[in-house]
Amino acid sequence: MSEEPGDLLDGKILIDVANPLDVTPTGVQLRRPVEGSAGQYLASLLPANVGHVKAFSNLATAAVASSAIAEASPKAVLPYLADSAETSAQVRPLLAQTGWQPRYVGTLRSARDLEITGTYNQVSGRLGRNVLDVDEFTARFGPEQTPDA
Repeated sequence: MSEEPGDLLDGKILIDVANPLDVTPTGVQLRRPVEGSAGQYLASLLPANVGHVKAFSNLATAAVASSAIAEASPKAVLPYLADSAETSAQVRPLLAQTGWQPRYVGTLRSARDLEITGTYNQVSGRLGRNVLDVDEFTARFGPEQTPDA
């Protein structure tokens, strides 16, 4: 292989859906990395020229795949984190294509909040566990944050 793995990601944006889980002979267990979250650990491995967004980690697979949730009105909120305002602006339209309402909730320093046992993983709304519509999300977490330029 003539290129380093990081070279293959040059200029790309990685959408991180990871949770800090470990599959062991006794089952799936939470394993928090020393960096504090799976997102922060992954960020430590990525080259500087790779954008990093964390999304979907707070949602069950069934919720992500649900057409009823994707077609809900008002829309269900998809909280996401981004490493920069530029990355956020580039990925937001892609996240919107899922049928969910993308909602920037901070930088990757807050990755633990989107992961299992995190802040956004401990709520229930009219659409189900960890799925809030825009009004419910705003009432619970306040207005959308703005990425720093």
